Amino acid sequence: AVKEAKEAEEARRAEEKRLEKLSPQEREAEEREAIKKENAELTGKLKRMELEQKASAKLAEKKLPGGLSEFLDYTDEARMAASLEKIGAMYQEQLETGIKERLKGTTPKGLGGAASLTDGMISAEIQKRIRGGL
Repeated sequence: AVKEAKEAEEARRAEEKRLEKLSPQEREAEEREAIKKENAELTGKLKRMELEQKASAKLAEKKLPGGLSEFLDYTDEARMAASLEKIGAMYQEQLETGIKERLKGTTPKGLGGAASLTDGMISAEIQKRIRGGL
């Protein structure tokens, strides 16, 4: 950490010396370029933050976990929306597969023995009750 700090300080001093040697016009041009570069970086960060907020809102709207936002493409709004749809569909598919796998071979508790009845058995029982007067 100390070595890195020394290197950063040396780089800063070297940059100051270099700027001292430049003419006022050159120095002004470099400062303008630095400001443009910083402006572009900040604009990019702002756009990304806006897209992240929109993605979080859409994830919540679709009742998907917020953690999925880490895997979205925030290059622009169209790519963000496309990646959101794709990841959302994949998540739902995996969720359904997992649920089906867990329920495979078991009768849901609310059905009791009704799940083992066949259509023929049900219609026979209905006819029996109709003939018998309920």
